[in-house]
Amino acid sequence: MNPFQGLQNAMVMANALALGGLKSGLPGFRAGWGMQMLRYNASEAGLEAVAKVSGWDKKWVKEAWDGIQSTGRLFVEGEHAWKDDLADPKFFQGAFGNVLDKGQVFFREGERIGRLTAWTTAYHEWRIANPEAVFDAAARAKVLARSDDMTVNMTRASKATWQQGIFAIPTQFWAWNARNMELMVGRWGNGLSVADRAKLIGVNSLLYGVPLGGVAP
Repeated sequence: MNPFQGLQNAMVMANALALGGLKSGLPGFRAGWGMQMLRYNASEAGLEAVAKVSGWDKKWVKEAWDGIQSTGRLFVEGEHAWKDDLADPKFFQGAFGNVLDKGQVFFREGERIGRLTAWTTAYHEWRIANPEAVFDAAARAKVLARSDDMTVNMTRASKATWQQGIFAIPTQFWAWNARNMELMVGRWGNGLSVADRAKLIGVNSLLYGVPLGGVAP
């Protein structure tokens, strides 16, 4: 049980802010934090409250919330590279096992905060660029891919070959460093523009030091 783990996971919001920029980064951040309440109250009153906090149209709030719900993006378990199913099957059963499960609350909540903020930022980018378009399955896929970049592609879907087999355990916690660095200076076919990479380099260097912050946290 480590509260700092939650903060570390939530730090992906810095990448979301960087990539979203002034146009979508701050609106996405406000909406992401506001939408935390929808996890407990997604009624019309809840939607109106989030719209007021974020400055978004209520239709945008509902559309973004329904979209992330349909993707399962807020379900945080063994698909994260730092867990990679090591907690499933469970090593311990009974009361002790339940205590261990509860101890992951900071990890899960920090990751959910980061994912939701990245989603709202990516959605805001898409909606601004497509004000009259229908937010259909193809659009959700684009927003999902963009939000995954903002959260440093930390799911098993982006797992590298050097993180599999006998190397899976010793390299498990290298994922953040490698993928954050890839976003900034590698994999030129990953969809990020030169401007996006420059923003990431700038923000990560401010947070973690120059010349590159990709080796952090």
